[in-house]
Amino acid sequence: MQDLSTPVRWTSASGGIVIDEVRPRVTSIRFSGVPQLPEFTEYLDELSRRLERQGRFVTILDFSASTGTSMDTTRAQAQWIASHRRRLQRSAGTILVFPSPTFRFALATLLSATPLPGSYRVVGTHGEALSVAAEMLAGAPSAPS
Repeated sequence: MQDLSTPVRWTSASGGIVIDEVRPRVTSIRFSGVPQLPEFTEYLDELSRRLERQGRFVTILDFSASTGTSMDTTRAQAQWIASHRRRLQRSAGTILVFPSPTFRFALATLLSATPLPGSYRVVGTHGEALSVAAEMLAGAPSAPS
């Protein structure tokens, strides 16, 4: 089992996806640009390995620097979520970061109809995500927003 007290970084080949263990039991994933399917598949493989760890954890998906997605990566993500649903439900939560209030509202509306497995929140900044992550790990009740 990896030592989660030390930050561990993984970066995709193009640098468009970066995974950091920013705090013990908090993984931050930052997307920039538009990831292509091979890079996105590599990221999903790395994320699968990280899901094997024991204990409660929070995942922050930060799309602040993302400029979009493709149908191929959207499909791959949906298939990955479906195949990892049980493990995702046991996590402390997932936090999605989008700076646009309009996009956050639209996403929250979509997720109310088709929620992610387990607890989740939609926030505007990475700093806010870190605060919510601490709440989730502490077991504080947190309704999806």
